[in-house]
Amino acid sequence: MKVFTKVITAVPAAAMLILLLTGFITAEEEEVVVDEITNQTILIDKAIVTLNSFTSEPKLDWFRKHIKDSYGIIIIPQLIKGGFIFGGSGGRAILIARDDLTGEWSEPVFLINLGVSWGLQIGGKTSEVIVLIRTLRGLEEFYTSSVNLGAEASIAAGPVGATGEAATVPTLDADYFSFAKSKGAFAGLSLSGSTMRVNDNWNSEYYGRDVRPIEIIVRRKVSNPKSADLVKAVKRAEKAY
Repeated sequence: MKVFTKVITAVPAAAMLILLLTGFITAEEEEVVVDEITNQTILIDKAIVTLNSFTSEPKLDWFRKHIKDSYGIIIIPQLIKGGFIFGGSGGRAILIARDDLTGEWSEPVFLINLGVSWGLQIGGKTSEVIVLIRTLRGLEEFYTSSVNLGAEASIAAGPVGATGEAATVPTLDADYFSFAKSKGAFAGLSLSGSTMRVNDNWNSEYYGRDVRPIEIIVRRKVSNPKSADLVKAVKRAEKAY
């Protein structure tokens, strides 16, 4: 079964889950697949889908243009209004940071978004959200265990439109810009007042040891080959404009 094992570990997490549920794989191979299908890899797959959706949207011209000069990007594949994730409304998120000197993107940091201040002007109880980190100060906020968006670092709804004409000069100085998609419609979203907490358990599971965000996104002390597709997707996105 060595040849089959090599093939199956290369299959995306969502596809491997189908193989497992349909009984296509044997009991001998099941352990390999279960090891591959983790909460983290499923979230990464969803984050890639969300990112690709945003970068292909004509109304997010400003968003596409500024991925390449942002300090980082936060992807929330499912932000839930009124849902409960460990006692709070919100969703799970991934942060990936860009080295300002080399332009290289980091491994992901796993986060939980809690206490959402729902400022979305389009309907729907769930949304896909992406936040661009526009300043070094905004990125440095995530070196700690939790970040209150809009407290020490400012956040604004991202410009939406073919040329981003909705933006005004003052808001373009924000540390973060957030964008959302709900029911197929795109809009800027205010996450001011919400809290982003580092998911230490997920990070330690994913990298095989206890690790702080600064070790992942600045010192680059850890890595996981399962991040490769996400990094490739972000690199494609920054070249989309």
